[in-house]
Amino acid sequence: DTRQACTPRDPVGAGLQGSDADITQAATQFLQSFGRDRFFLYLHYMDVHQYASEASGPTFGTSHSDFYDSAIAWVDRNVGQVVAELERLGLASRTLIVITSDHGEEFGEHGGEGHGRTLYHEVTDVPWILVPPFRLEPGIVVETSVSSLDIFPTVLDLMGLPPLPGAEGRSALPLIEAAIRGASPPPGLDRPAFAALDRSWGQRGAAANRIASVVADDERL
Repeated sequence: DTRQACTPRDPVGAGLQGSDADITQAATQFLQSFGRDRFFLYLHYMDVHQYASEASGPTFGTSHSDFYDSAIAWVDRNVGQVVAELERLGLASRTLIVITSDHGEEFGEHGGEGHGRTLYHEVTDVPWILVPPFRLEPGIVVETSVSSLDIFPTVLDLMGLPPLPGAEGRSALPLIEAAIRGASPPPGLDRPAFAALDRSWGQRGAAANRIASVVADDERL
């Protein structure tokens, strides 16, 4: 049983019920039942957060970062199963896949490990991968910094849907189109990126302990 083979290795000692395999199973069942309709399916894989991986999967060593790499391989396998189901059902040609993360992870770059304590780039810089329902050969990389706030405005723009009223983010589609053409980014789209954290999160009754960061070009504060 793959779910039983997924072993938590959370450095803070907290455990979660179930595993990413349960999410994948629910996703494939959803696609089989509702995939012919227009759908929005959100999957929040969590095993990498717990440093959990498949017992029979690849191993990279015994450090925290090695366990994390094994967990990433496990998440990659689950995402692959969902993509394979989209292809099997003939849905991949009309589905936009978006992959991102809510935070990164520290592995001693600034003397700490984990997340939720600092706003260094290893915690705030996250992947954002867009897989359109067609092939781009070769794939493209948008070098201009964007924000997680821009994800939904971009998805809505790609879907031809109206923007959310009052949204703080903005569509990255002009940046994507410029990258496809090999052109310079349109002027005025590069802007500072902000992050904020209350380090007292999870501590009932604790006083606020807020920190913030701002990144502009190659400078970080």
